[in-house]
Amino acid sequence: MALAQPDLLESSWFLRLLKHELPDLFVPFVDDGRKDSLLARVVTENLKRNVAISTEDPFAVPLRSHAVGYSYWLDDSPPTDFAPADYEGALGRRVGAHAGMLRALWEIREGHWLKAARAGGVIDRFDEAAQEKLAQVPPGTRPLWNLLPPVTPSFIFADFSRDLLTRDLAFAAGLGAGAMPTQRDPVEVWLLHAWHLMKLEHPDGEKIAKQLGGDFSEVTKQALSR
Repeated sequence: MALAQPDLLESSWFLRLLKHELPDLFVPFVDDGRKDSLLARVVTENLKRNVAISTEDPFAVPLRSHAVGYSYWLDDSPPTDFAPADYEGALGRRVGAHAGMLRALWEIREGHWLKAARAGGVIDRFDEAAQEKLAQVPPGTRPLWNLLPPVTPSFIFADFSRDLLTRDLAFAAGLGAGAMPTQRDPVEVWLLHAWHLMKLEHPDGEKIAKQLGGDFSEVTKQALSR
C-alpha cells in the first residue's frame, strides 16, 4: 500500500472507496466506526497484517522508515543509495529537487549529513575537507532550516532551498555561519543566518532578526533550543 496523499483519509467517501477496491485492508472508520487517528491506525493495523506500506513523504507518518529511491517504506530495512532525480522539463526539475530535499532531511534525521548533501544536490558546494567534517557531525545534531516559516512564495521547490540546506550543513559541520546574505536573498536565508549567528552568540544575530520584521519570535525560540 502506498500513502500518496494521506489527507485523503479524512474523506469518508475515499475510505469507503478504498475498502471497496482493497477489501483485505483494514480501513479505519469503515471497519470500526471510529473517526480518530485515521492515518496512524491505517498504518499500524495494516502493518500488523503484514501489509507493506510506503509513502512519498517520510515525515507524514510518525514511524521509522527506510528509503528506497524516491519512496520510504515503513520498516527497518537498510536504505538504498540516492542521487537527485533528473526529470525532464521545468516542472520535472522542481519535482526532482523537492524529492531530493525530502531525502536530505531524512538522511539528517538518520545522522547522515554527508549523504544529505548528496541527496539535496549540494555536495559540489563542499570541498574534500568540508565533506570529511560533514561525515563527522555528532549524532543527535538537529537541523534548523526545516523550522523556517514559508514566507517566500514557491511552487513545489525554490532554488534558494538549496542555499538553506548548504548553510545548515556547513553550520552543523562546524564551518560557521557563512557569508552575509545579499539583498537578493529571501527572508528565509536571512533568518537562518541570524539563527546561526545567535547560536554562536554573535551580537549581529539578534540585530538581523529584528530588522527582518515579522513575528518570528516563537520559531526563533524553537530553533535556538535545538
